[in-house]
Amino acid sequence: LRNNTISIVADNTSLKELIEEESLRFKTLDSEELANKIILLYKDKELYRRGLEYCSKREKDFEWNDISK
Repeated sequence: LRNNTISIVADNTSLKELIEEESLRFKTLDSEELANKIILLYKDKELYRRGLEYCSKREKDFEWNDISK
């Protein structure tokens, strides 16, 4: 989410609440699915753009100045 990056998270952790976008989640312990998600993001520029846009928007929901109040 930070520094203009895309986050891909396991779907059985609390991180799935941060990343609700299904295309950025994978089944825990399924390294093949994780690898496929990474490769797809690398190859599909539109998917990458949408993922980056989504993560950039979610980052704003967790800015310290807002959540520390």
